[in-house]
Amino acid sequence: MMYFYFIISCLFILWHKINSTSKIETKKIDALLALSNEIRNEIIEIRNDITEIRNNITEIRNDIPEIRNDITKIQNDITKTRNDIPEICNDITEMRNNITEIRNSINKLRGTSKTENGKVEKAISDFKEKSKTDNEKVEKAISDLRISIIRTHEISKNENKSTEKTLSDLSNNINRIHYTSQTENKKIEKSISNLNNDINRIHETFQTEKERIKRAISDFISNLSNCINEIREVELKHTSQAGLNLFPTANNIKTRQYQDKETLWKVFKSLIDQKKSEGYSNNSMFEEIAYESKINSGSGICAKTAYNYYHRNTKKPQDKTVNAISNWVIKEVGNIKEVGKIVI
Repeated sequence: MMYFYFIISCLFILWHKINSTSKIETKKIDALLALSNEIRNEIIEIRNDITEIRNNITEIRNDIPEIRNDITKIQNDITKTRNDIPEICNDITEMRNNITEIRNSINKLRGTSKTENGKVEKAISDFKEKSKTDNEKVEKAISDLRISIIRTHEISKNENKSTEKTLSDLSNNINRIHYTSQTENKKIEKSISNLNNDINRIHETFQTEKERIKRAISDFISNLSNCINEIREVELKHTSQAGLNLFPTANNIKTRQYQDKETLWKVFKSLIDQKKSEGYSNNSMFEEIAYESKINSGSGICAKTAYNYYHRNTKKPQDKTVNAISNWVIKEVGNIKEVGKIVI
């Protein structure tokens, strides 16, 4: 009975240790998932900002052709005004030629009579007034042309400043975006690197804990098997002393496993049927046999092999199958208290 309590306490301690370890690992993984979600949200916000800045750059680029078209129109107006200047100069030259011809005519008429001189003077006076009026018009046209050229030059200068400012702002925005993207990429790379390091560290910790748990389970099963063997030996000793030799001992079954496989199968079938009557399922028992065989030998057998052995689907079972079944039967025979229920 003391061995039984010792086994129960060992199982409880092992269960508590595995449960606490899994809770700690779960908390670490939840923290990492929360950190990864925050990093993803920050990356999404950065991408949205970059998209907005790119849209602004696209709008500025779309405005640049309009500004260039306005500058081209102003340059065309200046060119047209410059083309009009030679025409005005030609008109002035033509008027000067006319004045020269009139003066020549006046010189010819000086030799005429005073009457003709009066008419000539009157004609000259009229012509002077007319030429004065024409000169005023020409001066006014030249003054308007100068004002138009100055205004056009100022507009062109202002537009050039506006264009230079726009291009400068565009260049600054591009540089700022480039610097921001580099900084954010470095932050993202650093966060990803830290996340990968944490994941690798957790994976290593998990592998270490897994190996440690496996070793603990293996040691516990080994100790448990030793305790069971000791209990079995004590029970067999007391049974032999009392003269109650109701069933084959573990050593007899182990001795028979190669000499009398039929007896081993009967004992195995009897144990399975008895556990079925107690509420166990076939699949759980076959899985248990496969699990114990893998722990004991390393390679072991699968649950399907145990199922086929129970139903005698395999005519000549392999040695490792017989050994796995025999070990399980020995363990179960040692755990059964009501020995008389086993029919061999």
